[in-house]
Amino acid sequence: IDWALANDFWQAHILSPAKLRAKYETLRRQAKSERRKQPAGPPPTQNIDDMSEEEIQRALRFG
Repeated sequence: IDWALANDFWQAHILSPAKLRAKYETLRRQAKSERRKQPAGPPPTQNIDDMSEEEIQRALRFG
């Protein structure tokens, strides 16, 4: 979710929880791909890959 909000394209296109749910897998794949391209550094505070299923569901219900 943080990645989508930091991405200019997705920030403009994810305007509701329903749209986030619909595009979740696409966002996850793109964020993971982009993260692989970045040089190693300190890990992000929390990303979707580190979230439990409960945290993901809570984030998707938020809004």
